[in-house]
Amino acid sequence: MTSVRIDTRSGWLNGRQPAMIQAAQQALSEAFRVLDIASDVILQEHDATRFAAPPEASARFTRVEVQTLPVAHAGIKHRLYRALVAGFGELGVDGTEIKIVIIEVAHENWGIDGGRPASDVLTIEPPNLGP
Repeated sequence: MTSVRIDTRSGWLNGRQPAMIQAAQQALSEAFRVLDIASDVILQEHDATRFAAPPEASARFTRVEVQTLPVAHAGIKHRLYRALVAGFGELGVDGTEIKIVIIEVAHENWGIDGGRPASDVLTIEPPNLGP
């Protein structure tokens, strides 16, 4: 279970917003090795006057925030980083222009299935830690 927020400056995607959302969803599937991961992805484009990026960043600077259940294995995170950079790279975002932040949220802090804590609803399977 994940929630993803992608923030970038407006004006450069030129109709490729669905492709950016798809790239994020594909990266989640690759990283977690689940074909249909339960996730929501929000893409927010900002006017340059409302998006302070690092001084050396171009208009394509992209910040990705991934909220997920706790992931103990660093390999999953590393796969996610690589997959996001590869997917966004296909849209013209250089890897140095991508900042990825993973926020691990405890099971009891997710309200799902009619407002019940995920800790009461989900049976968590150990992640696939293969190469």
